[in-house]
Amino acid sequence: MTALAVTAMPGAQCFDTDTKLDLVAARSLALRGYAAAIRYVSRAVPNGPGDIGAEEAATIMTAGLGLMLVQHCPPAYWTPSSGLGTAYGGAAAQNAAAVGYPAGATLAVDLENMRPGCGNPAIVAYVNSWSRAVIAAGYVPCLYYSADCPLSPEELYLDLVVTLYWRALSRDTPQVAVCGPCIQQFAQMGQVAGIDIDRDVVMADAFGRLPSWMTSPPAVGPIANPAGAL
Repeated sequence: MTALAVTAMPGAQCFDTDTKLDLVAARSLALRGYAAAIRYVSRAVPNGPGDIGAEEAATIMTAGLGLMLVQHCPPAYWTPSSGLGTAYGGAAAQNAAAVGYPAGATLAVDLENMRPGCGNPAIVAYVNSWSRAVIAAGYVPCLYYSADCPLSPEELYLDLVVTLYWRALSRDTPQVAVCGPCIQQFAQMGQVAGIDIDRDVVMADAFGRLPSWMTSPPAVGPIANPAGAL
């Protein structure tokens, strides 16, 4: 069946991990109260062997978890540009579609480890080109950003195409002016269910905006007898 894009509930706990999930780990994390996994897509097409694939996406659905996707950032000291944003955004969208990620779901860009002094205009151009590429594919862009992001709170809010923000756990990570984040990373939990995870919590931003993630459609079973039926 075709997967659905469902709006996350405020207060929902999710986790991000760079480790592939098997059914045992996914079910264990679901039993611990996590609502969704956040997994990675690659910067090139197709997804690399360590990133999300259709089989793992199906496993996550079987375990009862939602799935949100984020794209790996380049290696440290990379230089952002508009052209790179378009290329990586297109790859993110293709790789998301390849695992059945539905239109309307949130797809995040990981913005960190940039070359110092690369310039805020280049960063803005990269994020905006990336965002336009995933919007064209039917996804909702989200920005994951960390303490090394040189954009001011006002630039984060005013200069970017994205409207959803995922704030990293460091206290030095800037806030977003006016709206704030819709996902806050809270802790590096270390080994849970045999894998390394970071804990993230969903919250409505100041405008009530929330991320959406992939879930399985509800099972269709026999219709129960109405109350009082013979």
